[in-house]
Amino acid sequence: GNGARARLQALAEKAIEPWAASPYLQLGLVSEAEQNYTAAAHWLDEAISRSRRDWSLWLTAARIETKRGAIGLAKRDLHEAQRLNPNSSIFHNSS
Repeated sequence: GNGARARLQALAEKAIEPWAASPYLQLGLVSEAEQNYTAAAHWLDEAISRSRRDWSLWLTAARIETKRGAIGLAKRDLHEAQRLNPNSSIFHNSS
């Protein structure tokens, strides 16, 4: 609930472990909560560049791109998430 504090903690983590995806994900989520989808997309791109095989990053990026109105990019990101984790129940219709 405290975006400023969450941002500061993520920036501190990024300074300690700049190779890790998690601080960039956190910065993206903080930006998303603030409805700054351009910044959120940037941070998710940074997270993905550090952990290209983490399907959940691609799924989060798809959500943010959708909110940003970048539907083509959202479809690409969703496709990549599904490619990386095809057995996830998220990608299967329950009907």
